[in-house]
Amino acid sequence: MILKNIQYGFNGTGLDNGNAKLLRITDIQNSKVNWSTLPFCNIDNKLLKDYQIEKDDIFIARTGGTIGKSFRLQEEKQNIIFAGYLIRFQLINLKQSEYLEKYLNSSLYWSQVADKSAGTGQPNINGVSLGNLLIPIPSIAEQDRLINRINYLFDLI
Repeated sequence: MILKNIQYGFNGTGLDNGNAKLLRITDIQNSKVNWSTLPFCNIDNKLLKDYQIEKDDIFIARTGGTIGKSFRLQEEKQNIIFAGYLIRFQLINLKQSEYLEKYLNSSLYWSQVADKSAGTGQPNINGVSLGNLLIPIPSIAEQDRLINRINYLFDLI
């Protein structure tokens, strides 16, 4: 087991002002977010803590044309929550977040998403299915070696 938490996002509407910003699937483009353009939302202060995004959180889109799309938060952000069509994964060992990010771009990951997604008009995948994905987990040292090799090869491209 590598996850300590799998959580669906907050079901709220994007607004021009509010007490928190709202990260949505559409705000994630090419593994980046333009933080200044996020809409606001209103959320009860008691719930704000539950949905507050944290460094090394991994978000996966659970529905529609972006099903399976993922994003790893690489920096601390305050007063930002995540929307309902995203599922947040929090790792037990945060050292594995970059390795998992690389895995979420692999053909093994995408073939499992295709197998586990349901629906015809609006395909979707749930947190249970995503939590049951087969993920090869080598030692931390081997994960570091793989990450370094992948990064090196992408730098060459």
